[in-house]
Amino acid sequence: MIGLVGAEHGRDAAVAEASGPRRLGGERPPESGRRYRDKMAIRTPCGRTVSTDAGLMVTSAEERRSVRLPGKLESNGSRMVSTPPTLSRGHPCSTAFLDETGAIAKDEIFAVGLVKSPQPSRVLRAVEKIRDRRSFYREFKFGDVTGGTVDLYCEVIDATLGDDDVEFFGFVAKRAEADPIERFGDHWAAYNRLAEQLVVASIRPTELMTVLADKYSAPDWFRFEESLRDRVNARLHRLAVVSCCRIDSKASDALQIADILIGATAYEFRVAAHRAGGHGPKAVVAAHLRERLGVSSCLDGVRSPRCSVQIYRHGSWTGSPSSAALPL
Repeated sequence: MIGLVGAEHGRDAAVAEASGPRRLGGERPPESGRRYRDKMAIRTPCGRTVSTDAGLMVTSAEERRSVRLPGKLESNGSRMVSTPPTLSRGHPCSTAFLDETGAIAKDEIFAVGLVKSPQPSRVLRAVEKIRDRRSFYREFKFGDVTGGTVDLYCEVIDATLGDDDVEFFGFVAKRAEADPIERFGDHWAAYNRLAEQLVVASIRPTELMTVLADKYSAPDWFRFEESLRDRVNARLHRLAVVSCCRIDSKASDALQIADILIGATAYEFRVAAHRAGGHGPKAVVAAHLRERLGVSSCLDGVRSPRCSVQIYRHGSWTGSPSSAALPL
């Protein structure tokens, strides 16, 4: 069996050139390594000189045991390859489900919501049991709430917010006061930037996130997924959003949950703008959500460890110190 150790790069090459490899006990082998242009030549403790292109050192299994090898070794068929460090199994990761309510091109109130969890399967299993118990297999949509389904929608809210790991974020644009379309030029760009800001505000330091967004009708040239991922990562100066994909909400209970939460949140704003009635089944569900969030109103924004509802203002995300320095 042969092994490869990266000695071409940086510190590894410098160490090999200056002092040669050492035994595990710290003793220096009989002769130090010598570097020739793009090759590495080394006299091993067994008396054999080996050399490879690109500064890679090849040794036998016996010689590897007596030479200090940088990095981590992993098997690759008949080779042992030096690899860079990897993330721990406990590294913080999450899945975020992104949905919107209203039509940004024409509605006075438009909002984007995000439901995030490191383990969304727990909530999804709970919602599946609710469906089975009530024999309800249609799509959950806040706009479809009726008097006969109020209890069902409230139960879904309870199951979602009853999971301590679930977080909810909402971004509401009141276009009569601050119009994102006016700011960004068209409703495609406006939606993209609102979603971007929402993701930036929701992601924690070092966290890796996968974003699943509701399928939003758009022209072919509009690359929402690529733009969202690239812009968020650029603003945070790291890999934060690993991937982004748009899917049909009919296929995802998690996206339907996001629709319920952001729809119920935005409903209060529509009532305040005289665009919806303050009574009726939807008002009951919206009031139940506020009760579960522990607030009497969302009109001035909400901020808690597990929930943030903010209002769009030109230039920043209101009420969030972490994102105030990240202008839209």
